Amino acid sequence: MVTDHQASVERLLGEYRRSREQLGEVHRRLAEISETVTSADSSVSVTVGHRGIVHRVAIADHAYRRHRPAELAALVQHTIQAASAAAASAAAGVVSTVLTATDEASQASQTQAAGPSMQRRHVQSTVFENQGWR
Repeated sequence: MVTDHQASVERLLGEYRRSREQLGEVHRRLAEISETVTSADSSVSVTVGHRGIVHRVAIADHAYRRHRPAELAALVQHTIQAASAAAASAAAGVVSTVLTATDEASQASQTQAAGPSMQRRHVQSTVFENQGWR
């Protein structure tokens, strides 16, 4: 009996250590995300990090001659939005990869820990719709 508890504690500690390592890896990979988007006419280039924070805005010299101030401002905003969306998508990819792996490991662990008597069973439900109980 004591051995079973010790084995369970060791298994849980191992899972905890793996989860911490994965979390550290996620933080590292998120911190590395940097997305740069350039406008179609190459007037504006924007770099955004994983939190949506703008790290760099570059406006080409020709942009001031090609665009009126309001048009250039709109182009900068549009380019920032595109770079932010790209960074958010990259961050979601990092997180979803880890969540999928973590969920699969958790389900396998729960099934293993539950033993054969606690494995998932199909439960048939009764539908009570349209029974005329008004």
